[in-house]
Amino acid sequence: MHEIQLPSHWEILNTMDAQLNAKMTAWREHINRSPLLERKYKELIMVSMACVLRFTVGIEIHGQYALDFGATKGELLAAVEQSFFMGGIPALREGLLVFYTRFADEDEG
Repeated sequence: MHEIQLPSHWEILNTMDAQLNAKMTAWREHINRSPLLERKYKELIMVSMACVLRFTVGIEIHGQYALDFGATKGELLAAVEQSFFMGGIPALREGLLVFYTRFADEDEG
């Protein structure tokens, strides 16, 4: 079976509404470039929020970004565990499953 490679949601939005995409991109860049919080922490927060929403793709994407911006696997696991307070067992479960299947076997950078 062949897996279909879909464009990202940002690419789809850009095709369908380039003006809205440009405005949203400006907001994302403003937040991500703010020096008030290191990018790795922003990504770890995104991981916790994605766990609460049970958004597995977001957990994986932002987990990888967190690692790319200097987070350790221990910090990534802690962000997943933090989701328990707002999302309960379902959030923790979703995050742990993504962590186990995607990040547990990777070497520390």
